[in-house]
Amino acid sequence: MRGLWRTLAYMAENKDGFTDQLDQKSNFVPTPLNDKLKISSQPAADGRELNLAKQPTPGILRDIDDYLRSVYPDLTLCWYELAEVNRISYEGKVLRPAHVNLKQYWNALGSVATTNRNDPVFMETVGALAIDGWTRGQMRAGGSLTRWFKVSAAQENGLKAMLTATSPAELAAVRYFDDSWQGTSCLSVASADAKWAHLNT
Repeated sequence: MRGLWRTLAYMAENKDGFTDQLDQKSNFVPTPLNDKLKISSQPAADGRELNLAKQPTPGILRDIDDYLRSVYPDLTLCWYELAEVNRISYEGKVLRPAHVNLKQYWNALGSVATTNRNDPVFMETVGALAIDGWTRGQMRAGGSLTRWFKVSAAQENGLKAMLTATSPAELAAVRYFDDSWQGTSCLSVASADAKWAHLNT
């Protein structure tokens, strides 16, 4: 997931129109998966909804992968991460303004973000914290980010200072999660060509 987290941070930053270019490539096409898998598109009793009627094609994911590698050659994502980047880009670009809360999160991190944006590990951390309220809470409760990320002490202290419970960055992250995930759990079904990847790696 580290490639996905890092990409999310780059989307939040939107340096040189990174996110705007990515938005031009993200898309979905209609599929018969709901019928094939006998899945109802109606919400379940607990409010969750599993609707697979729209999916990215291999070509869409390849275009996203090619674009990411053209900007950051060392950025390698598996097919599931690429599908998540596609979903995040596609759903975020319909907001007005596009990706509003994700970008506000980055801006609210201030100089700690701009100073460290060339460090891939720092960007992974920023991307993960954008969507993981539990980890942000653990950090505020005294837990160390170095349990999960190889950030420096200065980077960790800078993020802690900007992600207090009522800070603009924290509130933007909460809004971003609400925009991006419906319900309390992640519901994903993945189907891949056997030649694409080994699912046990």
